[in-house]
Amino acid sequence: EDYSRPHWDDRFMRERGFDGIIVHGWMTMAHICRAVEAWFPLDRADVTDYSVRYHKTVYPGSVSYGGTVERIEVAAGTVALSLWARDANEDITTSATMTLRLIED
Repeated sequence: EDYSRPHWDDRFMRERGFDGIIVHGWMTMAHICRAVEAWFPLDRADVTDYSVRYHKTVYPGSVSYGGTVERIEVAAGTVALSLWARDANEDITTSATMTLRLIED
């Protein structure tokens, strides 16, 4: 449960100059990870490195998640990803990098 007022108390946030409640950064990070899981299921890859950076406040509503493959190291069996979350204005609110080690059959 999240008892932090910025995530549930709309009036509290508006009194402080925000447009309303905000989405928890860790929730945004979790959704980015779920996007990766859609590409690389948990039984096919292990996360070996992950870094996240928050750029902009995220409000409830339309947020999209995605990324690109930056590098594939065949000998090491790793894939490096560049990831992002975008708001309804297509502004990047959160960016991340992740390295996966692919699991062989």
